[in-house]
Amino acid sequence: ENSPIIKGMSAFTSGAIGSAIFNPIDVVKVRFQSAATQIPPYSSLPNAFSTIYAEKGLRGLYIGTSATVMRAAFLTSAQLGSYDIIKNNVFVQVFGFDKEAYSTQLGASFIASLITATAANPADVVKTRVMNDPHATVG
Repeated sequence: ENSPIIKGMSAFTSGAIGSAIFNPIDVVKVRFQSAATQIPPYSSLPNAFSTIYAEKGLRGLYIGTSATVMRAAFLTSAQLGSYDIIKNNVFVQVFGFDKEAYSTQLGASFIASLITATAANPADVVKTRVMNDPHATVG
């Protein structure tokens, strides 16, 4: 029940499944964000979905799914796994901090966020580049 391997694999799997389901929303978000300083590529959210679907079909909405799944899997497993280990195994067991103290939770959260950002960044860069390529020439 407290196995770090089971927790890590559960986080990895849940991140992968969730990101695969919501990939079309992520594609539209990335395209809008990438054009933040330019004229938006679509007039609205419904227009974005319908345009991408009309041009590339369902495949266009699921472009970059493999990169998205890997990013989310790394992110959730790094986030949940590192927080739990830092809080319980390092702060509480090694340093004797109070498990329920806000400072313990804040410190563990801060360190876990650094680990999470570092673990997810390479896959995030790939995901953004693939999703932002409307002609599907990347990846």
